[in-house]
Amino acid sequence: MNQNVPVKISFWSAVLMSINIIVGAGIYFNPGPMAAIAGGFSFLGWILVGLVLYPIIWSLSQAVQVFPGEGGFYNYCKTGINDTAGFLANWAYILGYTGTAGVYCLFIKDLLVKQAGLTFIHEYSVLVNVVLIGIFLLLNLIKVDLIAKLQSAAAIVKVIPLVFVIAVCAFYFGPHVTYVSSDIANLGYTLPVAIFAFFGFETCCSMSGMIEGGAKAAGRVIIAAFLISMVLYTLFHIGLTYIMGVDQLAQFGPVGFPKFLGFGESITSIMQSMIAFFIIFSACNAFYGVSSMNIGNIFCLAKKNVLFGSSSLSKTNANQRPIMAILVYGLGLFGLVTFIPNMLVMTALTGLGICSAFTMTVVALMLTFFKKQDYVRFAMSIIALVSCAIFLYFSWMLIGQDNMTRLMNASPVLVGALVGFAMYKVQTGCCSIGKQPGK
Repeated sequence: MNQNVPVKISFWSAVLMSINIIVGAGIYFNPGPMAAIAGGFSFLGWILVGLVLYPIIWSLSQAVQVFPGEGGFYNYCKTGINDTAGFLANWAYILGYTGTAGVYCLFIKDLLVKQAGLTFIHEYSVLVNVVLIGIFLLLNLIKVDLIAKLQSAAAIVKVIPLVFVIAVCAFYFGPHVTYVSSDIANLGYTLPVAIFAFFGFETCCSMSGMIEGGAKAAGRVIIAAFLISMVLYTLFHIGLTYIMGVDQLAQFGPVGFPKFLGFGESITSIMQSMIAFFIIFSACNAFYGVSSMNIGNIFCLAKKNVLFGSSSLSKTNANQRPIMAILVYGLGLFGLVTFIPNMLVMTALTGLGICSAFTMTVVALMLTFFKKQDYVRFAMSIIALVSCAIFLYFSWMLIGQDNMTRLMNASPVLVGALVGFAMYKVQTGCCSIGKQPGK
């Protein structure tokens, strides 16, 4: 028997692992703003985002097959377009996911104020940003395998409120939830909020080499995990709506649902504390995971020598953690949450960055399919490009009330993209100057 043959993951095991990646703490933030935007019809936002997002999901599942190798947006766009596109796609992804970390940072602060009564956070917001981000930066200096044990526990903890609401929601159905037809017109604005809870599905692409059936099976895994997650989110949202009511869901968010279950004061108090702990723990785990991924992406770009100070950013400590990359990331995140202390705006900012990476990957696929004269998949890629445009449009609209405000709020991504492009051109220019022809 060959001991060197790696064990392959079965289809359904891979689907469950992918669902665990997709379903995160974002689901405990999104339903509140969605209810405020689209009222009783807000649950349809999950179905709408599923319809619009599906062509993008399909495209990324194709990218795994069309662009074999190390995976990721850098490889997809480098292979399908050019080196510069590869860098810009990866850089946009980092900028977007820094916004994701910003959302979790602000979400944790909000939970600590409302659930733990730590009202001083409002008065010393900047100082709390320093302390909170500092804690998670220190955690990123520790060996990853030590944190992995806590993350295993978090994988169970994070779904407890979700499963509980879905299990009991049938007992709360009734005519008390009102549906206002005018709210349907606002569903589009739930897209950048709802898509936030799906970010992470693209990382499932990295599992393609571990799944039975290879890249083709990986594509089916991503789509199956996405559809199941969409159903879970929709049922959870419907359950919250009937348990809490539309206005209360918009006001208190999902974390407040134990107050509306109808139990006695003592049981409600215990349940509220437990649910608050589960959600705060899940948010902290998500904050750490997103930050760790961002730091890893910065480290990978530094090893390619395409960032200013790449030699320093690629140095690691005794635990093989990149100290300077962690510090630079922390400073950027601190500036972001201090400059934009609004979760909804930060969510839209996240969409601008990540959907830009999706857009460039779709363009890479379009060019590849056109060259291969594969016009069926080329046409499907055009639909995916339209989906990207829809997400970018509504993210832009949600980020502010007028174009000047939107431009100001979007400046971290816009300026960050320009700085990244300048860094890349300077670094690659310097590197090429130092090389001799033919080398």
